[in-house]
Amino acid sequence: WVGHFDEVGGIDILETEQGFMDTQSETADPAKFDAAIEQPAYAQDILFKYHAACYLTHSAIEATNELYESNAFDPRQIQAVSIEVDPGHLRVCNIQEPSTGLEAKFSLRFTTAMAITGTDTSNIDTFTDELTGVEELVHYRDLVQVSPHAEDNADTVVTVVTSDGKRHRATANVAIPNRDLEAQWRKLENKFRALVAPRLGEDATSTAIEFCRTMEHQQDLHPLINVVNRIKS
Repeated sequence: WVGHFDEVGGIDILETEQGFMDTQSETADPAKFDAAIEQPAYAQDILFKYHAACYLTHSAIEATNELYESNAFDPRQIQAVSIEVDPGHLRVCNIQEPSTGLEAKFSLRFTTAMAITGTDTSNIDTFTDELTGVEELVHYRDLVQVSPHAEDNADTVVTVVTSDGKRHRATANVAIPNRDLEAQWRKLENKFRALVAPRLGEDATSTAIEFCRTMEHQQDLHPLINVVNRIKS
């Protein structure tokens, strides 16, 4: 039956009589459902978690990655790093000197140090207790200062000051959906590879990625199902 879903089930299971809305809610509005289908804004407003750390560290990681990947500075020349965040972040992910992998996930200073050095933040296995004692990461962690925005601002601002007196600045807000779908795809692919390749190998991982990228043109789901079955086993 794979590839022939229209032959085995109805496509109106949500809105049909005795369907999901009818049986699960007394206040469901079919008109709103129809309007949402006609304008599927939800498809553009999905937020993804690209990093295996507290979500409130992600904007700082993304802003630092932007600077790192553009070769905006030589990490060896960094003298100071400042991070301005929404005040609410300070109560959640502002562990100053993490000593365990779990604490590292909730440290703006440490996850930013990871981004500065190009350390993989997408793979949960990266966050070990031993990582928090790596001399290079501790060095950059200690250069990072975190402060709340002086005014109401949901963005995270990362400023890197280098020994030549230059200030490199980047802003990010992961609460805003990424409209650059190609950039979004690259981030998702990087995380998928980090999580799956160690289990399945590069070939099977690449097969799954390519299949998902071209899924709307596929006629048979067996290649993807075969990969999923290997993950389960």
